[in-house]
Amino acid sequence: VYDEIIYNYLDKLSAEKLTRTYSPNQRPLSRYAVAKIVVEAEKNLEKGGTFSDFTDRIIGELKKEFSEEIKLVKGEEKNIVDFKPISKIHLSWTATDQPEEPVPANNLGTTSGTVQPLLAYQEGRHYNGYANLYFDTEHYFQITPYFAGYLNPQFQTISSSDSTTSPVKIHYGYLKGGYKNFEVQVGRDQVRWGPGAYGGLFFTDNPRGLDMIRLTTPSTWRLPWVLRHLGQFRF
Repeated sequence: VYDEIIYNYLDKLSAEKLTRTYSPNQRPLSRYAVAKIVVEAEKNLEKGGTFSDFTDRIIGELKKEFSEEIKLVKGEEKNIVDFKPISKIHLSWTATDQPEEPVPANNLGTTSGTVQPLLAYQEGRHYNGYANLYFDTEHYFQITPYFAGYLNPQFQTISSSDSTTSPVKIHYGYLKGGYKNFEVQVGRDQVRWGPGAYGGLFFTDNPRGLDMIRLTTPSTWRLPWVLRHLGQFRF
């Protein structure tokens, strides 16, 4: 899940203390993991209490977006085959005359990187000249709860003077398989570790996605015995 609005909704549910399993410091989350959080929040909402007026609306929007995954979480459907030839289309056009500049030095050292401060945290997008057109499409499939794939090709207009950048690239693309709370992912994906809106110093959404083979737990879990009081973990 890459939609920042979804994470804003989850942040609000967490602030209302409707979920204790949401970990905002590691993104992106899988659709199944988000569905489990929505089910948890809905159960806690039904227990009663004083909540903001927008809480019902948020849960309603999330239930609509993740309806198929919620059926799996609740056990209403054991197997699912979902194929979206085109799930989303993004079109953006950016005009800028801001050149790339060297990263300023500080007392900790220097780096050979360059930066465009007003155009940072754009998931590795490059901006050339005065006009930049980006066209993205999203495609995904899921076969049973244990296997899924995602593809996000990206098309960019390139200036005639730029011969080093390809106009077509795979922005994100991966296959993943899992069982219970373990998941193996192969391909290119974004990794954000940290409490900030864009991640932390270690992994952020400023560069393009990373090519990886990753073993992870899509949902949080607790250690056994008295160690459970240490809180939720996810790796």
